[in-house]
Amino acid sequence: MIMNAAPIRDSGDERETAQAAANLWSRFGYLDARADMLRMFVGALEVGYMTALSDVRDGNINVEL
Repeated sequence: MIMNAAPIRDSGDERETAQAAANLWSRFGYLDARADMLRMFVGALEVGYMTALSDVRDGNINVEL
């Protein structure tokens, strides 16, 4: 998928990210959308999750948000 666009630290990150994206996507209810749209949305979720995971590990978080 789009995992190449995100900072992967180890193989566990990729598995964890795919599972998190699947869990988020299953709640949206757009399961009948076109396949290319589904891939795009899931890919965006994966990149966002992987980037957030990397930021948390690096300590780049703002607790005031």
